[in-house]
Amino acid sequence: DFVITMGDNNYPNGEASTIDANIGKYYAPFIAPYSGSYGPGATENKFFPCPGNHDWNTGTLQPYLDYFSLPNNERYYDFVRGSVHFFSLDSDSLEPDGITSTSTQAQWLQAKLAASTAPFKVVYFHHPPHSSGEHGDSVTMQWPFKEWGASAILNGHDHTYERFTFDGVP
Repeated sequence: DFVITMGDNNYPNGEASTIDANIGKYYAPFIAPYSGSYGPGATENKFFPCPGNHDWNTGTLQPYLDYFSLPNNERYYDFVRGSVHFFSLDSDSLEPDGITSTSTQAQWLQAKLAASTAPFKVVYFHHPPHSSGEHGDSVTMQWPFKEWGASAILNGHDHTYERFTFDGVP
């Protein structure tokens, strides 16, 4: 029905010259508006990425921002599908609104979670707060998700599958 990603959408360096081959080639039927080379795209957007460090590798997120048409400021945003309210964050240190639990982005998330009436609230972003993988924990992303009302957290970055519950939140 739709796709969410945990970042690193455009390997290796997030360049405009590679974004359509890395994303549109596989996901054009989910992207709207779509103006790439791999078909007509979707009539409504069904592709909801979050940025990862490789998307920022040019020092800017501009190719990502130019390619997608996402809600809010496109770096962090929310959307609802059925009984699930999704919250996409930008966990990269280059995020202009910050990545600490007191940042502008975190204040936005806290307010949005509090206002949500959905029974399930899924927060997703690239750098995992807790990980036994190669990159380890992203301490700056250890926000009080449970206190703020999140039901589950999804992450990428380490390129491994790991599932656990931390502070009562899967």
